[in-house]
Amino acid sequence: MPFIGGLLQCIVCTGAWVGLGLMTVLPTTSLFSPGFRVAGVADGAVLLGWTLAATWAIGRGLGDAD
Repeated sequence: MPFIGGLLQCIVCTGAWVGLGLMTVLPTTSLFSPGFRVAGVADGAVLLGWTLAATWAIGRGLGDAD
């Protein structure tokens, strides 16, 4: 369990792992438009970047991001 604890140590790290998990599990997302599919590496990078930025902003607002 210490390995998983290290992966979930900060809010941005947790957001990255949740974003990656959702990209692999969900066939579509309505983040950018209804029915948006992660069709390649570039789409995945954009979605992951958006997830990281959003979790960082939330953590910053809550005083949890360093």
